[in-house]
Amino acid sequence: MGKKNEETRPLAVVENGGVPALPEHVEQKRVGFENVVDMTFERVSLLQALSPELTRPGTTLQQGMLFRRSTGETLFAPGADPVPCVIAYYFKEWVEFGDRDDQSSPMILQRTTDPSSSLAEQARQWTKKTAKRGEVRKVQDVHNFVILRDGAPNDPLLLGLMRSNARYGSGLLNLANGRGNVPLFAGRYLLYSEQETNRRNQTYWVMKFKNPARTPTEFWASKEMYTAAETLNTLLAEAHKSGRLGGNYQADDHLDADDKEAADTTGL
Repeated sequence: MGKKNEETRPLAVVENGGVPALPEHVEQKRVGFENVVDMTFERVSLLQALSPELTRPGTTLQQGMLFRRSTGETLFAPGADPVPCVIAYYFKEWVEFGDRDDQSSPMILQRTTDPSSSLAEQARQWTKKTAKRGEVRKVQDVHNFVILRDGAPNDPLLLGLMRSNARYGSGLLNLANGRGNVPLFAGRYLLYSEQETNRRNQTYWVMKFKNPARTPTEFWASKEMYTAAETLNTLLAEAHKSGRLGGNYQADDHLDADDKEAADTTGL
């Protein structure tokens, strides 16, 4: 049905061992796993070789950094400790980007968070369209995770994972499902970046996730982070229900959405 052959890389780092006992503040109920545009978040940038931030004279930024454009903050640098975080909300978005090589083309032609839409179906079928540089995938499906970092319960960030990163979005969902019958925001995860090379011998950076140590204080969100994530989850669930939730895409996201790295050949 147009789906590409999957590559044989792990979706996420999964450790062996059982799930630790739940802290008292974590409820035994399944909340926050809904499949998930006026309410938007800035997407965290994963800097690649062609990212405009790396071309500026005197920059200290480097490939593989997780970078926040609005503040100029480096959230993670290769070789540093992974970033501990909780998932406040997850939603999926389907986006048709314009032709990046056509200056008259809008950056976004269509977008939706409706899984029953024609855009979502075109993404599942890997429908192609013709751009100036050749045939490209028409619609990108984007895994969106609104996260809160340890120590920053009031500072939500958006991870928008598509193309080469899409499989690792699926992997993070697998890690969350492995926590059992608890809310999505109950778990604590480690975020980092890593370099990989595809079958075309193209090298690029991807976001990855893994479980922390399997102890109650490491594996589960603290009471402060759990409460903050639960509050944000309720707010975003209402925004999603009314179609007011989406990612705020920038110029280099537009490049990443097409074939800048031509990184991934896996359809999700």
